[in-house]
Amino acid sequence: MTNKPFVPARGDYIHGSFIRPPTVNGHIVATDPGDLDHALGTFSYSPDNVQTAIEYAHDASRSWRETPIEIRLERLESVADQLLQVTNQLAEIVTCEVGKPIWESRMEVLAAVRQCDILLKEGAALLESREIGTIHGSFKRRPLGVIAAIAPATVPVYVSIGYVISALLAGNTVVLNPSSRTPATGQLLAEVIDRATLPRGVFNMIQGPGQTTGAALASNEGIDAVVVAGHLRTARSIIRSAQTQIRKRIISQTGGKGTAVVLADADLDRAAYEVVTGAFLTGGQRFNSTARAVIEDEVYEPMRDRIVALTAGLRIGHGLDSNIFMGPMLSDEQRVDIHRRVAEMEQSGVEVALRGRPPEVSKRGHYLTPTVVEHGERASNGNAPEEIPGPVLALERASGRDDIWAAADRMTYGLSASVFTSSEPNFIDATQRLHVGTINWNRATVAISGRLPIASWGHAGKGSEGNIYLVRALSHPTSILAGDQEFDPNVVMPGVVWPQS
Repeated sequence: MTNKPFVPARGDYIHGSFIRPPTVNGHIVATDPGDLDHALGTFSYSPDNVQTAIEYAHDASRSWRETPIEIRLERLESVADQLLQVTNQLAEIVTCEVGKPIWESRMEVLAAVRQCDILLKEGAALLESREIGTIHGSFKRRPLGVIAAIAPATVPVYVSIGYVISALLAGNTVVLNPSSRTPATGQLLAEVIDRATLPRGVFNMIQGPGQTTGAALASNEGIDAVVVAGHLRTARSIIRSAQTQIRKRIISQTGGKGTAVVLADADLDRAAYEVVTGAFLTGGQRFNSTARAVIEDEVYEPMRDRIVALTAGLRIGHGLDSNIFMGPMLSDEQRVDIHRRVAEMEQSGVEVALRGRPPEVSKRGHYLTPTVVEHGERASNGNAPEEIPGPVLALERASGRDDIWAAADRMTYGLSASVFTSSEPNFIDATQRLHVGTINWNRATVAISGRLPIASWGHAGKGSEGNIYLVRALSHPTSILAGDQEFDPNVVMPGVVWPQS
């Protein structure tokens, strides 16, 4: 990597302009986790700009919500066009801030473009009014107002664009708070939306950590709804900051990683590929990464051997290098935490089939090879692999369908699951037995479609379905019931007596 990208900080994006904070509470140094000698830029932040951004969003709210949806659609189409034009530039920035390989970063940007297309072509139908002539009634969906969108680090483009376009399509205005690990990506997204020439104040972006800027944004009484993606502790902190404001709608997506089930009749090569890629794509840091594989007893050994061999051969390095599957962790704290958690698993009786180690790479970074452990049921006792944001996969043996489904359903988080079987009845059985929002058939837990909702069970989130259905969650139904005939004062309820004149 010869030309290292650098992003000059421009400040917060408020009312159609980049504005530096009047006072500085701190700085975010955007450092490449795969090359610690490479800083992408230094971004100042201050919660002082939060109130200003919210006020401008309120000022823009009335005219935007009254804009016909056909016009909103036309204005938002240019966001997807502008996003597509910067695919390579944005992918490079994502790779250098998050660490994921450049091919994966491009896939994320293109997925965000497709998500815009889906939202704009199909999302409007979710906002349609309905007339019910038989009762002289109707209902229509109205925007909530000003939305605070707090984005995660691991999928910074897809989630941010999904939040912003969903909110704007529904007639809301937005204040986006990018992750403090991806300030350069957040600024570039603001530049993309700026070039789309939306009305001033409709979209705003405030830099800063979730603990300060995000909390100040979420707790502000001028915010009508908060949508946040992040780890459970982050979401809990933000929810606590706003929990006294009963009217405020809070939507959280906290992931927690998923479980794969491999039955004896599965194509084992396919299952191994899907489990391994699902476990270690983005370094196992996605909210829907595969954390556990529950494997039917009679194919446990051959399946384990395939998984270990395939995992051991994964190529790890800087995301801008060629033919790399996995980059570094987001932080060194994550590496330390993974080592600690694996050590605790071993103390509880878990066997390490493949131990994660710092690989030999040409650059200083937060690199760690994947870990595969066996006896996943022991790992889950107080040390759930679903909660480890990193490349750790736990294998678990089970026999008998009741035991298999019980083992697979033993999870605190219920965002995603995969079932590998050649039998459709077996898969249908899984859909009835597993408490989870997404169940994929012979596909990795990380496989999603923007046309389908992402729902959550347990600690994986609350308050909304995701993807295209977020449009509906960021609007409110208003029902209207009209009197359908002339009033007859002689027809009244029992006990109602007209006063004598």
